[in-house]
Amino acid sequence: MEKLVRFIKHVLAQELSSQFSRFVIVGSVAFIIDAGLLRVFTTMGFDPYTGRAMSVPPALLFGFIMNRRFTFRYDGHQRKRVQLPKYAAVQGVGALINYSIYAVLVAFVPLISVYLELGVAAGAIGAMLWNFAMARAVVFSDRRILGQKSQ
Repeated sequence: MEKLVRFIKHVLAQELSSQFSRFVIVGSVAFIIDAGLLRVFTTMGFDPYTGRAMSVPPALLFGFIMNRRFTFRYDGHQRKRVQLPKYAAVQGVGALINYSIYAVLVAFVPLISVYLELGVAAGAIGAMLWNFAMARAVVFSDRRILGQKSQ
């Protein structure tokens, strides 16, 4: 029995590690979308705060789509129209964490006000653990692994 318990713990740890790795990959691409759009918007004349407010939604939508299919391999019963608001609420709190870190750094660290991408990165790292834990526990908690039938 003890061997079975250790095996189950090992499998669960492996799944968690694999999910977190995929989450980081998706988050990295979302970061590129966010930072790239921020640079475009500030080049167009928007201030860095407004530019960031406009660059976050496309990055969040990309994250939802990719985390649903790639990270958590969601194939559960919830429809996207039900799941997306949950995701948006969870990620909204993450975005507040992210944006708060960014805004404080832009306001108080001169280097960050020149290299805005560093502020975006700091905010993203600060919010990453919250986003992963809540996406896993709240948004995709009734998931089934793709290709497996539910019992």
